[in-house]
Amino acid sequence: MNSTNKKNMIKFNSRTSKKILILFGILDFLTVLKNYSSIYKLIFPNHEFNWISIVYLLIYISLLLSGYLLITQNKFGIWISYFQFPLRLFLMIFSFGFLMIINKIFGLQQNGIIILSSILTVLEIGRLIISISIHRDYFK
Repeated sequence: MNSTNKKNMIKFNSRTSKKILILFGILDFLTVLKNYSSIYKLIFPNHEFNWISIVYLLIYISLLLSGYLLITQNKFGIWISYFQFPLRLFLMIFSFGFLMIINKIFGLQQNGIIILSSILTVLEIGRLIISISIHRDYFK
């Protein structure tokens, strides 16, 4: 395989790229909806506001913004996703976090939760790789 083929291993056509960006935007909105009670507690805390609360609040606000921008096919939505990526992993706010319902359905023990969290981390990394590919090809 020559170097040109290696660079273009993940390539989407324009129509597919648009659909994937819309899906990522919807996932960002779903993440906010899934965590609405946590967001409510951040806005109306029972305790003193601290720096980690501010970080969580900022990431949720950025998820709303990136969700809208990705759905509307704006390249700044991808840039915001790049900024969010390390915070998503650190704070465990996953795009595919709705899959944690598997834990509730099957009552996973600690090892199961660790495996599920690892799968969600891999999915998040996959999202990043796909976003980079779309950004490189679609928003030249």
